[in-house]
Amino acid sequence: MRDKTANPWITDDERETKIKQKAIIASWSGVFMFCTISLLNKWLGLSTNDKSPYLPDTIAAILKENIELQILFMLFITYGIFYIYYRRKLSA
Repeated sequence: MRDKTANPWITDDERETKIKQKAIIASWSGVFMFCTISLLNKWLGLSTNDKSPYLPDTIAAILKENIELQILFMLFITYGIFYIYYRRKLSA
């Protein structure tokens, strides 16, 4: 008979929670990449009135007007990357 007071090392729910926590923490560290976004804006020509040589005009106009979209886009991408990374790492 199994002792109900003894907890296993980690359950599936705890593992999923741990994966989500690590992914959220890692993705929010992307906020610190705000300075990187500023550099990218300069390199892509979004900080000037000139056309961006790398992005289509419609996308460049939207991103130029809404820096918040750039930050959210980066957070979702980094969350997805780190979620997959930690899921594979903790699936052993």
